[in-house]
Amino acid sequence: HIIIASAGIISMTTMEWNRKVKKRMAHRSLFLLMEMHSFWTFLLCLTTLYHKSATLYAHLTMRDHSELLADAITCSIRRGAVIVSVYGSIFSQMAMALERYHASQNLATY
Repeated sequence: HIIIASAGIISMTTMEWNRKVKKRMAHRSLFLLMEMHSFWTFLLCLTTLYHKSATLYAHLTMRDHSELLADAITCSIRRGAVIVSVYGSIFSQMAMALERYHASQNLATY
């Protein structure tokens, strides 16, 4: 998970930099939706990297198995951030699909 999340952060940063350097032609609504999806996916990579790094650190530094147990607040914050970013990514994909469907229905206005 740590390797994949790190690769995602690096590739999304590179993609965003290349997008700023090379202007792409896209409709404004699609461009905004793609930006929002990139944000949610980047947030997913960051939260996954943090969560898995904290888990790895706990495993490497434990002296007793009971040290792996996290209290409810810590667990809710760490897992909650990952879950929120997953749902944000899913809903941004749904919004892009709806926008593209309506764009194909109203092809004359695009």
